[in-house]
Amino acid sequence: MGLMKRLVKLRTSNLKVLIKLATLDGDKVLNFFRDCPVLTISGKLYPVEILYSKERPSSYVESSLEIAIDIHVHEPEGDVLIFMTEQDDIEKLVSKLEDKVRALEEGSCMDAIILPLHGSLPPELQVRVFSPLPPNCRRIIVATNIAETLTVDGVVYVIHSGYVKKRPYNHLLA
Repeated sequence: MGLMKRLVKLRTSNLKVLIKLATLDGDKVLNFFRDCPVLTISGKLYPVEILYSKERPSSYVESSLEIAIDIHVHEPEGDVLIFMTEQDDIEKLVSKLEDKVRALEEGSCMDAIILPLHGSLPPELQVRVFSPLPPNCRRIIVATNIAETLTVDGVVYVIHSGYVKKRPYNHLLA
């Protein structure tokens, strides 16, 4: 944002900047960019039901696996998005999901395509989450918080452990 602010000041042309974020604090942006116009679209487009686990699981990877399989087998159609903290957890969960889905009795539920999504994944593999699905198939996307910035059509169920890995900024090292 700081770089964009400097760029806007330096440009002699009529540069226009559009910033779009779901969690943006409009007043802070307004003050930061000195009275820029702010357009706010409030409300949720779909009703959201939030369910919490009654107890803390011993493994958030195993707990996510159980919940995802339960959704896949028992809930109506709709894709599943699972948030994991890092690539290693994603790879573990994808492998376990593939094994569990393969072990399900054929015809007992719809098919599933399990897709990882993280920043180290090559772009051609990242875009698979947007590919159309065959009929009677559910997409299960296992992602880092990179997916928070995306809108993937068809996602109805979201599983989030509540854990996130963030690299802290240390101004002394900059």
